[in-house]
Amino acid sequence: MIKRIICSFLFSVIFFQMYAQYSWTEAEVYMKNGEVLKGYASLPMENANVNAMNPFGKSKERVKYRPDKKSKKIKYDAHLVDSILFTVTYKEKINKDWIEKTRIAKYIPVYLDKKKKKQGFAELIVDGKVKLVGRTVMYTSTTTVHHGTTVSAGGELITFPPIYNHHSGTHNNLLVVREGHKAIKINHVSLFKAFKKRASEFFSDCQSLVSKIENKEFKKEDLIAIVEYYNSNCAK
Repeated sequence: MIKRIICSFLFSVIFFQMYAQYSWTEAEVYMKNGEVLKGYASLPMENANVNAMNPFGKSKERVKYRPDKKSKKIKYDAHLVDSILFTVTYKEKINKDWIEKTRIAKYIPVYLDKKKKKQGFAELIVDGKVKLVGRTVMYTSTTTVHHGTTVSAGGELITFPPIYNHHSGTHNNLLVVREGHKAIKINHVSLFKAFKKRASEFFSDCQSLVSKIENKEFKKEDLIAIVEYYNSNCAK
């Protein structure tokens, strides 16, 4: 009984922390038609659960917007949005004191399927010919993920993939993106391909980078450096 309560509490904490990243936040929404919407925006967390009837999750991802906290919300499909700039407040420990700071988090729409029919929002971590972006999604007991954390909630096992921390925030999905192509998940452990093999295939047009990955000079924890290296040395 105590174990169940502890596990349920842990699930609540994890869920809250992940969901909080997408709550109403001061933002500027840049539309593809050139319009700029200033006020508050929210990105509802998507469920990563997939099945035969719903192979890519929701058919559309939308940003919620309102000019002030009391206004009625308006929803915009991802394909209508160029980018979203969130003003994010966070705390950083400096000389044993927690100092409140702010940063700008830029979110962009990316393709999530090969046919380019579904777009979702992701935080831009590294810009360039190849982009590194991060998404935080919710996982349920019917989602297949590997090497994650499993907790019990109401008798069901719910598994979360490893959370990747970087200088701009925290996400459990990291993806690499080439302009006009599907975003490729790069940080998950696959049953079929190890990170080294998947990364080497994606960056196969940059032999010096492939060599560094094969020789383990660059590892999964070095994704920012990997993408920056590619953009500086091999991007055409």
